[in-house]
Parts: sequence; C-alpha cells; structure tokens
Amino acid sequence: GTLSSSFESDDVIVSTITAISDKYAAGKYKADNIAIKLKLENPTINPFQHINIQKGSYIKAGSFSYENISLGKSLINMVGDLSSAAGIWQFTGGLSTEKLTLKYGSQALQLKDIAARLSSGSDRMEADGNFSTAKVPAKFSFALVHDFNKALGSLSIKPLKPLELNNENNKLSLLLTPWPYPFDLLSGSIKLTADAAWSQGNDFSLTSRVNLDDAGGHYGELVFSGLSFDHAFEILPKIHSTQTGKIKLKQLDSGVTASNISTSLTLETAETGALPQLAIQDLHGEIFDGSFSADNFVFDFNRSNNSFKIKSTDIDLAKIVETQQLE
Repeated sequence: GTLSSSFESDDVIVSTITAISDKYAAGKYKADNIAIKLKLENPTINPFQHINIQKGSYIKAGSFSYENISLGKSLINMVGDLSSAAGIWQFTGGLSTEKLTLKYGSQALQLKDIAARLSSGSDRMEADGNFSTAKVPAKFSFALVHDFNKALGSLSIKPLKPLELNNENNKLSLLLTPWPYPFDLLSGSIKLTADAAWSQGNDFSLTSRVNLDDAGGHYGELVFSGLSFDHAFEILPKIHSTQTGKIKLKQLDSGVTASNISTSLTLETAETGALPQLAIQDLHGEIFDGSFSADNFVFDFNRSNNSFKIKSTDIDLAKIVETQQLE
C-alpha cells in the first residue's frame, strides 16, 4: 500500500491511503482481490481520534462471502466520520455502489443504484437505504442490523416501486440467475416484502410477502392472465405458507379455456422432492358457459403429472363438441 500526506494547513492533515490484498479471512468472513483507497482529513491535534473520510474513497473486492451468502465483484464508495476513543471505534456515514451481485448458493440477484446510511462500531453495524433491481425495474428500501461478536443479524426489505413486468424485456425469470422454477410471469405488477435473519449455529431464515396484480404468464404449457393474489410464506430454511393465500384468475388456457377462477391455497414442504406442493381449497370458476368446482386437493411441483376431479354444471355441450373439432 501507499500513504501520502499534506501538512500545509496548521489545523488539518490531508492524506490518501491505498492498500491491496489478494485474500482476507476472519472467521467465516472471506474476501479476495481487495483494493482500498481512502481520502482522509483529520486534525493535527489527536489526529487518530477523529478522521473524516472524504468523497473519492472506496473499497473494491473481487468477492466477499459469509457462509452461503456472497457478494460478487463490487466497488463501494464511502464517505463519513470515523472516531476512536479508549480503543473503541465508531463510523457514521454513507455507502453507495452502482451495481452489486448478491449470491445465495448457486443463485444470483443483480442489484443497482444502492445507497445506504451506515453506523458501525467494532461490535455492531446498522444500515438503511434504497436499491433497485438491475434486470427488472423495481425499487426497494432496506434496513440491516448485524452483531459482529454474536454473528447474528437481520435484514428487512420493503417495496417503494413495484416490479413492473412487460413480456420478454421485463419478465420475472430475469430476476434470478439461474431461474429455478417451472413458471414465469410476463406481465403485471408485483409488490415484494422480505425479511431475513441469520445467527451462528442456526439456519438462515427468509420470509416474504408477495402481492400480484393482474399478472400474466405460464406454468409449463398452461397459459394464464389476470392473476391477482396476496400471499405470505417462508422460503428458508423450508418453504411453506405462513398464512393461506387467496387467488383470483381471469383466464386459464390449457387447451380448454376457463375463466373467473378463484381459490385458496397453502404452500407446503413436499416429501417427494426439493420443490414445494400446493394445498388447493375452494376451487371454482367458469367453463363452457357453465361453472365448475373441485374438492380440496394437493398439487405437487415435484411430480410430472398431477390429477384432480372437476365437477361441472350447466355447461354448453355444443362448446365441448366445438373444442374437440378444433383439436
């Protein structure tokens, strides 16, 4: 690293510090290809008790990781005040970065325009701010707390601007890489809330609430439109609903078109594989100018085939014949 200082003023020392390191490790925290540049201003009297970190300072890393969570290549700009007294340090300031890739296991989420207010000491860090998703337009606020000594913390994310989906350019599957699910949303609006918590010796937990408005997309070869629902669920350590969700669907095309569908569902952990299953209740809608309903059943995403019985009333037989002729 390097250090250069200017003592032209009687009251203030102006310095620039640079440092690089191939690797860094402290317990479960790891980083590589680190480069730091700090532009500092501190008083000539007791210069190490108060340091002002000025614009142009940054921390750059090839990657940073904690257990299964990691950040990809990033450059984080920083400004603020660093003070030290009796061996205890405290930083208050701001951080920003144009883009950041957040990874959990093999999945990656690309973020941009991140700006945060940060207060941190040797034992605890608190941050709050805003960010946007890079691949699908949306904006969120966040609040982060982490205890360094106990290796525990929490993160809360709230929507400021919803995810606006628009066919191929802004589809939901662009949000995560790779996209692991057999469905996709191509249109509509999504409001997403998430809360995460972690602690030493315990599983990482992640809960979410999703509100969809007039969404369209597909599940396999099933095409749907006008999907609206509000649902709260836990994603990690095991995916399951924390409350029953209500769904309304204007149209579903499986070769036969059904409309005005409504149902209640609960997301559950499945014993047949890694994907969850849906417990469907009170399903009813319209088909062939009549109506249909179904007894409660379970739809397992791990199975290539799922079956259930539909009860129909007052349907138009001519419509059924017409459908068979078209096939």
